[in-house]
Amino acid sequence: MIGEKGAQYLADALVKNKTLTTLILRANDIGEKGAEYLANALLKNITLTTLDLSGNSIKSEGAQYLANAFANNTVLTTLHLFSNGICDKGAMYIASALNGKTNLTTLNLSNNNIGARGAKDLANALSNNKTITALDLAINWITDTEAQLFSDALCTNSTLTTLDFTSNRIGDNGTQSLANSLTKNTTLVELNLSVNVIGPMGAEHLAKALAINKTLTTLKLFANSVEDIGAQNFAEALINNTTLTTLLLARNRIGDRGAQCFADSLTKNTTLNTLNILGNRITAEGVEYLANALVNNTTLTTLDLSENRIPDLGAQHIANALVNNNTLTTLNLRLNKIRDEGIQHLSNALASNTTPRTLDVCGNGIAKE
Repeated sequence: MIGEKGAQYLADALVKNKTLTTLILRANDIGEKGAEYLANALLKNITLTTLDLSGNSIKSEGAQYLANAFANNTVLTTLHLFSNGICDKGAMYIASALNGKTNLTTLNLSNNNIGARGAKDLANALSNNKTITALDLAINWITDTEAQLFSDALCTNSTLTTLDFTSNRIGDNGTQSLANSLTKNTTLVELNLSVNVIGPMGAEHLAKALAINKTLTTLKLFANSVEDIGAQNFAEALINNTTLTTLLLARNRIGDRGAQCFADSLTKNTTLNTLNILGNRITAEGVEYLANALVNNTTLTTLDLSENRIPDLGAQHIANALVNNNTLTTLNLRLNKIRDEGIQHLSNALASNTTPRTLDVCGNGIAKE
């Protein structure tokens, strides 16, 4: 670790350097003082576009120095401050800078103990900011109340394209607020709401928004609890949605009924290319529905069914589909209950149809020779 002294040496070099564009100093224990040295250098440097200070305990004071720097720097576009303990006070300083003129486009504030006060300041800043395109607020303390504020911001913001709320406390009510904003927002293309205690009700709100929204291409809901009813709502939305290309619903308590719903939608949808339903409760029955859909689907390229309850019979259903499907290029079946018989079916299918594919069957019950 270089510590604050090392940061000082680098800062001195940055003042004179005319070529460096990216500086990564993750986990170097530079602290508040080190952040101050670097911030002062940014006021004079004219080439650095990316700065990563993740895991450096710069805290709120360090955030203040950096906020002042990027508010006055005309070159820096990407700032990563993951896990720095900046808390609400630090978020306030950063939000204040975002309210002014800045060239920053990518900001990572994940895992910073940002709560209601800091989230409110950032949401308000987002309403006015015209440069930020990617904002990462994962692993903080954002609840449904703050989600409403971000929803209001999304209704007026015209630049943000990627928003990450992974591992917060948004819940169904907060999800409803964000879903409402998706019916009006025309710029957001990726939304990550993984690990946010979202159930079937929240899924229903998002699904209704997808029926209207024309810009979102990626929706990530890893480790929530949308269950079969939520899967049904998403599947129905996919029938008419023409923009979503990636849907991640891993670990959501989806069973065979949910798989059947997705299978029905895959026979009609022509835009989804990635479906991740890893770690759910899908058996041979659910896989049969999906396999039948794959026979006619011509857009899905990646399907992740790992960590489900798929036996040899399920592998046989998939194998039958692969004989005629020329679109699916990545299939993940790791950590299921597939044994030698199922592997033989898959091998025969791959021999019959030579479309280049990636097949992962690690962690099944395949016998050793």
